[in-house]
Amino acid sequence: MQDDRLLSLGYWKELVSRRRWLILACAMLVITAAGAFSLTRAPEYESICTLMLNRQRVEAMNLQDIYTKQQTGRPADIVLAQVEILRSKGILEKAIHDLESRGLLRFGDDVAGEVPSWPRRILVAAHVLRAESTRTADEKREHYVQRLRQRIEVFNTGGNAFLSVAVKAQNPQLAAEIANAITAAYIHNDREMLRHSADEAVAWLSDRLREQRDSLVAAEDSLRAYSGPAGRDEDLSPLAIQEMARFQQALLDVRLMLLQSETVGAGGSEGGDASDAAGGGDTVDGEVNAALREKVRRELVDTVASLSQLRRKLGESHPDVIMAAEKESQLRAEMLRLDAIAPRPSSSIGGGARRLRPQDLEALRAQEKLLQQQIDSSLKLNATKGEAATRYTILKREVEINRSLYNEMLTRLNEITISSGLDPVTAEVFERAIPSERPSSPDHPKTLLIGLVLGLCLGLVVAAVGDHLDESLRDPTQANDLLKAPVLAIIPDHLKLPDRVPRKGASRLYVGAGEESISAEAYRVLRSHIEGTIPSAESAILLMTSAVAGEGKSMTASNLAAAFAESGRKVLLIDADFRRPSLGKIFTLRDGSCVGKVLRGEASPEASVQPSGVPGLDFLGFAGGQVPKGRPATEAFQRLFEWSRKAYDHIIVDMPILMVAPGVTEVARAGASVILVHRPGWVQAQVLNQVREHLALARTRLLGVVLNGAGQRWSTSRYLPVYYYAGYRTQPPS
Repeated sequence: MQDDRLLSLGYWKELVSRRRWLILACAMLVITAAGAFSLTRAPEYESICTLMLNRQRVEAMNLQDIYTKQQTGRPADIVLAQVEILRSKGILEKAIHDLESRGLLRFGDDVAGEVPSWPRRILVAAHVLRAESTRTADEKREHYVQRLRQRIEVFNTGGNAFLSVAVKAQNPQLAAEIANAITAAYIHNDREMLRHSADEAVAWLSDRLREQRDSLVAAEDSLRAYSGPAGRDEDLSPLAIQEMARFQQALLDVRLMLLQSETVGAGGSEGGDASDAAGGGDTVDGEVNAALREKVRRELVDTVASLSQLRRKLGESHPDVIMAAEKESQLRAEMLRLDAIAPRPSSSIGGGARRLRPQDLEALRAQEKLLQQQIDSSLKLNATKGEAATRYTILKREVEINRSLYNEMLTRLNEITISSGLDPVTAEVFERAIPSERPSSPDHPKTLLIGLVLGLCLGLVVAAVGDHLDESLRDPTQANDLLKAPVLAIIPDHLKLPDRVPRKGASRLYVGAGEESISAEAYRVLRSHIEGTIPSAESAILLMTSAVAGEGKSMTASNLAAAFAESGRKVLLIDADFRRPSLGKIFTLRDGSCVGKVLRGEASPEASVQPSGVPGLDFLGFAGGQVPKGRPATEAFQRLFEWSRKAYDHIIVDMPILMVAPGVTEVARAGASVILVHRPGWVQAQVLNQVREHLALARTRLLGVVLNGAGQRWSTSRYLPVYYYAGYRTQPPS
């Protein structure tokens, strides 16, 4: 079968029509197997318990992003984590222990509500599988947990706000209890984790709070111990004060980030990890540099605006204008330096607590050192413009930084202490599972429908594979290509015709008395094709043969002879199949009439020829005896054909099969032409190729091929529209 035929819808229609019983048999077989499988399965019931997520976990520090004042998160990742927790072995084991303590499951005996399926019972009875009773209680419990993991399904509904736990079991009450027990175990486990995380956060914050309090006390002591004069605003220029304040604020921001990174490692939560994953590829070094650039940029804008106003009011030579111009130059140089340190970030800085990498922590410490150097540099720059005021401002700002950190940590500690005393939950039961009234599986209609679809597909595949492996003729074109001869006619299978007409009396002919039937029309079309396509000199003597027995050459020869006689021709039909003569079953053989005697010269043709009962058709049969072989047979047939040509228009000879008896080529050398009768599907296509080669080697002319006993697929082809033509002829007159 050629591959391009698989793409033709007409081919599949024809295949279904031709192999419909095979396809239906496959479909019925698969449907029966699917129905038996569905009926032998134990029914299972499904119960669903729904959880509502309403909080995040406790964090030691929950600082907002320093610059963007936004928090980022990945709720989808958090929900996926909760799904895995609900399916975890630990949660399921807690749920099973809870049900066992309540007496709903007993692993000492058979598991409550679990009935082995029929296939398992058969395999256990055949000693293929081990029975459940041979296991210990711990083994049964472990096996039940493993099976439970396969039966439960956890999915989110309503966005990321709800989680549903679906459990299947053979007992509807047990399925609902298992679903509720799993959610209860999950909530209890979540509470324990929250309390544990809160305790760890409180312990860590208490230690850091004491350290920060010591730092605050030390800073306040340094401020009080300062022996110099208190700073005055007029000792420093407004630009210098603003510069010192911004550098101090940047230093506070860096220290807050360092503190935040340490809190993630000490009492961090899932939210922090999610933020770390969502933060992309920005490093802390880039974030701090971006923040410093933004501060310097704003300060530069303010300075340029102030310088423009001072120039309009005071002129270029005023000291304030000169100082402002000097400050602008310093800020521009600072912008160039920061641009050289790190590239400008392409997006805003991600928020939330993140677990920093070691190189990021080193970058933070480097930025802290850089800011301290900037403060020292500013201090030296303004040494002549109010050293006492600058020193006092630095000490005072240090106290404010430590106090801000201390207050932030104290506030967070109070929040965690209060929340740890409450009943913390991150999820609550929104809808409890209830026993189902109808089983969720097996679904018999669905199983049968799937079986029907699979059966039809299997039937199509089997039919297509069988058609592909079939090496017989599939269409008239293939016969033309193999035999290098035209298809003269396609004779339908008489037994499968819709308007089958029985053959008349003992003659067993379809043609001969003017009958109007599909069979008769087929032989008439064969006669017309021979008369219209083959010269009369070549079609005067026709040898009817076939490749193997049973292809209908004798029936074709007798009906073709009757068709010629019906058209007014004088026809002689000779039975030359000396091994298996069969024309005697169609025509009554008269005593003493035998073609063998004629060939041996014991009787004359005039005395041996007898009427067949069909007007214009004479018959010369074979009654047995020895016949000439080889060259004498050729000479004998030449004498018979010379006499026949004078008395008849057509001589049709029924010959033996070509692949067994050598008589066909011997008779053909006497001046006859060969017509091959082939029944589609009777032999492989390679046999027909051997027939063609055999005739070519014997230098025998093959006039054409007659496809006999073809089904409706062949008869309605473009070569012979027999069905349409016969139906048209039998229409009553209007």
